Amino acid sequence: MTSAARARPATTARATAAPRPAVTPRPPRTPLTVVPVPRTRPPRAPFIAVIALLMVGGLLGLLALNTMLAQDAFAAHELQTQSKALADREQELLEQVEAMQAPAALAAEAQALGMVPGGTPVFLDLAGKRVLGDVTDQPDAIPVVPTAPVPPAPSAPAAPTTPTAPTVGAR
Repeated sequence: MTSAARARPATTARATAAPRPAVTPRPPRTPLTVVPVPRTRPPRAPFIAVIALLMVGGLLGLLALNTMLAQDAFAAHELQTQSKALADREQELLEQVEAMQAPAALAAEAQALGMVPGGTPVFLDLAGKRVLGDVTDQPDAIPVVPTAPVPPAPSAPAAPTTPTAPTVGAR
């Protein structure tokens, strides 16, 4: 407030009202201070137990992983051995097939079945109705006897392709 406002006497409605009751004085406050937090150390035994369990669990996990890898290595070695044996067997079978497909082996097999070697080829020209090549120089040639052509089988009457519907008004 300004000094002029203090110098003026109060002439408002408040001044004429009933006087205020007396306020009892408060006791002085004690000053606030920061209370130090007591420093307690956490117990070491549970921490050491957790770390020891983690280390033992990790070692057991590594042991199990190493054991599984060793088993897989044995299985892989056995599969490689089996694969090599199968490859050798396949090679033997391919050699047998090649030996059976050799011209000398095929000729011997054909002769055992009663086949005779073929001569020069003979062709039929159907457009010109003639034989191309010499049929007489064929060894043990089997004579070809022409036969009459077989007539085609009679066909059944064809069914109507579109269905017939009654007309409107037909009785």
